[in-house]
Amino acid sequence: MPQLSLEKKAVMDVLNFLHVNEVLTSFFISGDDKKTYDTISSLVNKTSLSRYINEIDILIYNHYLFCALEIALSENFFTYINDSQEDCDSLKVGKYEIECSLALLCTLAKNNGVNEDYFISDLMELLSDNFISNLNPAIKFKLASMLNSFNHPYESIRFYCHMNNHGVLKSKKYNSKEKPENNKELHLSFIRVGLMMEFEMLRNSAEFIYSPKNTKKLIISPPQKEATSGQRRIAANYYKKIIDSLFMDGTIFTCFMAKKTEPSYSNVFLHNVGLYFPHKRIFNGTMAAWPGIWGAFLTKSIHDKRPELPIYHEKRKHKKPESYKQHKNNTGKERDTNIICEKVKKELNKHGITVMERTIYMKYRTIFLDEYEKIKKYHQQIEELPCTLKWNYTDVIYNEICDISINEGELITPDKISGIFTQ
Repeated sequence: MPQLSLEKKAVMDVLNFLHVNEVLTSFFISGDDKKTYDTISSLVNKTSLSRYINEIDILIYNHYLFCALEIALSENFFTYINDSQEDCDSLKVGKYEIECSLALLCTLAKNNGVNEDYFISDLMELLSDNFISNLNPAIKFKLASMLNSFNHPYESIRFYCHMNNHGVLKSKKYNSKEKPENNKELHLSFIRVGLMMEFEMLRNSAEFIYSPKNTKKLIISPPQKEATSGQRRIAANYYKKIIDSLFMDGTIFTCFMAKKTEPSYSNVFLHNVGLYFPHKRIFNGTMAAWPGIWGAFLTKSIHDKRPELPIYHEKRKHKKPESYKQHKNNTGKERDTNIICEKVKKELNKHGITVMERTIYMKYRTIFLDEYEKIKKYHQQIEELPCTLKWNYTDVIYNEICDISINEGELITPDKISGIFTQ
């Protein structure tokens, strides 16, 4: 099998990042959390509508306000540390880090046309809202990416379609009749994903950009004793990339230009993601596995709403179940079915994605035993956080979840999650 290019590996990482959050926000958060995400989204969107009319400008402003809220709200982490440790000046350090982080975010926002004065003013106004200031630690955790997945639960599908339309991918299971320049929704999705990945790359690099007293020194901390060999390898590779970037061109994060429309910009974006976004995957396998993964996701979505419908029917000569119904329209063509896997197949076909019903069903049967179980445990650990974590915290929880073996019964425990308050 030929080795994947940096750009195609980046596509796989982005798809995994998006879909893990899509599964989490679609199936594992509570009804109250959904209402909270919806309220935050409404408050931010109302603010953006007061500043802009153009749809892309509103999208950009929403995104940067979500990110700014996540950064600003993580200041509570330093209060927790200050209260739990003696002779700790964490509040001053925390204020400095938050201010630097917001300054970096403002730089990125200005590159995409955001007025800094309006932006800071609107952020302060949102932070003064009692509803936002009193959010619990689990909601504050990776707030921006969770809000994006909550508001756009099929983002990974659209991103996959966009990558195929622009020639980055050439999947045999994709055949869209849409012209890239005419598909507005895919373009908007690419902008959202690009901005989200820009923030994730900033999250990974922020600790190397600012340092107390402007010492301009790169301080590399060795991994903790409890770190696995996989974690040590990922950290080592990432530090190598950071050093290469610093010595070659002096940059360790990059700006996503949201209003660039050239198809070639997709490759530029993916190259940067490949360099600055080291990522472990819960959804493993090749690109060919993704239609089945989305099929299982849509199957569960429909089954949760319509549990009385049969999930799958083996197409043989014997009679179909009584619950199976197909209606015909005026032209005599079949127009509907009560079999969930058939509904899902048709839905994916609308996106230009071809997948067999049996493939959907087989993935649906196995996905709960591994990938969904890991995401469920990941969410449970987030729910148990004693305080808000730093916005640029290395997600030890996620990395540990990726390493456990669900089938062998190995469960993650709080004592295994090391380094949460020291990284």
